[in-house]
Amino acid sequence: MNLKILEDKYTLALQTKIRSVNTDTENLRGALVKLGQKIGMHIVSDNMLEETEVSTPMDQIFKGYSFCNSVNLIYSTKDDYEFFAKGLSLVIPNSKQGYFDFQGVRGPDALTQPVRASSHPTIKPGTIIDTVVIAKAVLATGCTAISLTKNIMSKFQPKNIIIASSFYSQTGISELFAEIPNVKFIYTVGKADTLNEDGMLIPGVGDLDTRLLG
Repeated sequence: MNLKILEDKYTLALQTKIRSVNTDTENLRGALVKLGQKIGMHIVSDNMLEETEVSTPMDQIFKGYSFCNSVNLIYSTKDDYEFFAKGLSLVIPNSKQGYFDFQGVRGPDALTQPVRASSHPTIKPGTIIDTVVIAKAVLATGCTAISLTKNIMSKFQPKNIIIASSFYSQTGISELFAEIPNVKFIYTVGKADTLNEDGMLIPGVGDLDTRLLG
């Protein structure tokens, strides 16, 4: 199972801040952007760097790393677009954002819900898409992320699919790998939550979309 779990204290502190009922809207939004950046840095380090040599101003050769020139897409729901997905886009090189709007539907209904609206970046014809990162801050049952991924795969045929999430259940992870077996990696944070009978994560974050609206 290609699951990468971030467990450094800084990342866990951001996750805790988002969980807290006492975090106001402004700080909640900021923490989600920063958490997206942290996960994005790991995605880049693992997948989007290559060894290189450069000449320094001291006329010396230095061996280091450079960012790959490939085009990468970051897709999310409309609710994740401005915060969690935005954080990913700030650190992933040559990235362009897009979203699908499933009318707020979650759980199994998201698999059959028609797309109400979508936003796609401008891409030149013939451009090869190396990686699509699916940004889903809350990965409970996995259904919305599955719908996002299948829509993207049919539209762009990317070489690689990566899932990024902040809060997750083991059920959501298992469903994703079962439905999208060619997912390269799933990146998430800390320990898995459990699911209650309503499909909500416990200890969870409540209705994150509503909280972000303030």
